[in-house]
Amino acid sequence: MKRSLPPILCIGFPAWEGDYQKSTVQLMQALSEEQQVLYVEFAFTWKDVIQGILKGKKPYKRILGISPRLRRLRSDGLGSLHVLTLPPIIPINGLEAGASYERMAKLNARVIVASIRKALRKLNYHKPVALNAFNPFLGVYLKGKLDLSAEYYYCYDQIGAAKWTNRHGPRLEDKYLSMVDGVITSSAPLLAEKQGNLPGIVIKNGVNLSIFEQAFRSEPRRTGAPVLGYLGSIDDRLDLDMLLAMLNNWPGARLLLVGRIMEEEIRERLVAHPQVEITGGLQPDELPAWVEKMDVGLIPFVKNEFTRFIYPLKINEYLAAGLPVVSTGFSDLSDFSEVIYEADESVSFQVACKLAFQEDSHTSRLARQAFAKSHDWKARAEECSNWIEEQLLQKSS
Repeated sequence: MKRSLPPILCIGFPAWEGDYQKSTVQLMQALSEEQQVLYVEFAFTWKDVIQGILKGKKPYKRILGISPRLRRLRSDGLGSLHVLTLPPIIPINGLEAGASYERMAKLNARVIVASIRKALRKLNYHKPVALNAFNPFLGVYLKGKLDLSAEYYYCYDQIGAAKWTNRHGPRLEDKYLSMVDGVITSSAPLLAEKQGNLPGIVIKNGVNLSIFEQAFRSEPRRTGAPVLGYLGSIDDRLDLDMLLAMLNNWPGARLLLVGRIMEEEIRERLVAHPQVEITGGLQPDELPAWVEKMDVGLIPFVKNEFTRFIYPLKINEYLAAGLPVVSTGFSDLSDFSEVIYEADESVSFQVACKLAFQEDSHTSRLARQAFAKSHDWKARAEECSNWIEEQLLQKSS
């Protein structure tokens, strides 16, 4: 990775901490090994502050400035990583598009810009490169208010297909794409959808090898009921009908779901099934112990407008742990055609899971881990850094 880049200012969508793996956080951690990075985390609202005080689930002391909003997470070698928690803003997602939304968004932007400028001055970061990570909700209203070398949009999901972003996301994303210098996506279908006439690159999701290699077992389990594992948020992407039908036809199998459940209806269906075990949301360092219990890693996604743009983060995580992987063909998974099994309905998915379990071996586990090593986040960060450097050179010539 070259050292000629200005500091990176990442306007993130997710909070830095959390009980699920986040591609933006992983990429920024990898970039910060060789570069200066300031990550601006999720903009909490006054509603979030009140909930945080009542339930203790939000970092309300940082949000309110009772404890420092700017944190240093690393500063060694050539790189550094700082995380900025913003002051609380007005909740506006429930408003209709129009004058009231615009007025409140601009008021929020003033608060956010002042906080970012203060952090940049304190860190002595001049003319950073901005990476806006799936956050056109801020990007549109911050445009032109920060002294930047360049500004790129990092898109890793179809914003109009997600429940939590579809109210204002498509409108603001279209507007924001006309304001930026280029676009980075996590999959080729997303790049084709978002790029237009902009410079663009696909930076696919990687894997944190230091976490998932801890779950590696060199020999497959040969006795007992097979444990079919799923790692990630448990939401409407999962084909629950297919999964439960498969379990009903395979009494000996167990389904281990490692992640947070996003909807109560999903929880009710799963907890009622005797072959299902659910851990709930876990911190990254808690994951290896659970992944090690799995015999087969599953990606049982439905096929729709949301999932067809996904490059799944979990696929390389399973492979790094040596697990055979069975997935539906929800998206373009041609990169993994040699190392995964694909099936799309309960009977064929069950057959694929049985085959994956039976064919697993010491040799295949080593091969899967080797495959995952070529997709670690350090390699992804180098691709990203090199592309940005090329873009800056072209811009200055």
